[in-house]
Amino acid sequence: MSEVNNNARSIEEWAKGFATLYAIPDSYRRPEEFWNATMAHISVIGESIRRTHYHDLIKAAIHTFCWMCCYVDKCNNTSDRVFKVKHSLSEIVGIKFPLICGHCGEKTCQCDPIKMDAEGDKSSKYGELLKEWKKIQPGLNNFAIDTWIDVFRRIYGGRIHLLAFENLGFHLLEEAGEEAMAVRQLVQFRGIPQENIEGVDDSFLERIAYIPDLIEEYRDTMKELKNRFGTTSDKVVLKEKIRSTDDSPEAIRIRLLKGKVDFFIELADTFSWFCAVLLKLEEIVKNMALPDDKAKSFQIERSIIERYRSPDPNTPLTCYACEETQCKCLFFPEKDI
Repeated sequence: MSEVNNNARSIEEWAKGFATLYAIPDSYRRPEEFWNATMAHISVIGESIRRTHYHDLIKAAIHTFCWMCCYVDKCNNTSDRVFKVKHSLSEIVGIKFPLICGHCGEKTCQCDPIKMDAEGDKSSKYGELLKEWKKIQPGLNNFAIDTWIDVFRRIYGGRIHLLAFENLGFHLLEEAGEEAMAVRQLVQFRGIPQENIEGVDDSFLERIAYIPDLIEEYRDTMKELKNRFGTTSDKVVLKEKIRSTDDSPEAIRIRLLKGKVDFFIELADTFSWFCAVLLKLEEIVKNMALPDDKAKSFQIERSIIERYRSPDPNTPLTCYACEETQCKCLFFPEKDI
């Protein structure tokens, strides 16, 4: 695939490195704790934009990326069946942005914001995005951060150029919050395996850990509900017809499926705006005409390498705090989780 930058470490390689480095402390954390930490660093990105402290921004971006990788790794390996995910971060980003805009479907975004706000039926759109995702899925685990930055530059570069840095920061914070809402939905369904609800058994929960099966289940269940309520709109079903007190299996399934779909889509959106912030930073640094050595200190890949003292993929990452290749930072988590 032409977008792959073979000179950079893939996101999957970084994720494996972080998983090894933080294996012990991460083993005691629940998925939602990872996203809490991710949001904390995203808030520092927002503060850094407001204060124009760009060295603080790149430092916060490093930690945001690390926690995102660890978040997905936790969901890959958790025994929590509601949060179980069978895809890498790049595969998750790819389902919303399969090298095209996830809204208008064009290689260079042509979106009309007013029409986007009026959208009601998303299930068909997910089906179209899935078709594109399947075409590129075999190569997604080779994508580096810079690969995705280049993808988003091609799709959204013109729009990012016209937006103020503060606007990009607000969007990033908004999407991170929407991912937190998806996490909250899943947390509230954590006990569903014990409820013996028709159609929500172990095999169902295993299937929806996979993006293609999740989208198929979402579309099929949404079709049932649309037929029941006599509508063609996902939004009408989800916002007007389904109540939290509806105990029908279809209603319960769609609430769970919606949370899981949102988990993927909002994480992809958060990552896209994270890349947009890095693109804008790149543009600002270029306009500052800094010497090469200072300009390079704002490059995300180089900054991660320096922060974790790992010049190549064969070198273990080193914790920036305890300076060990197997993190020994002292915490006291509740271990019976």
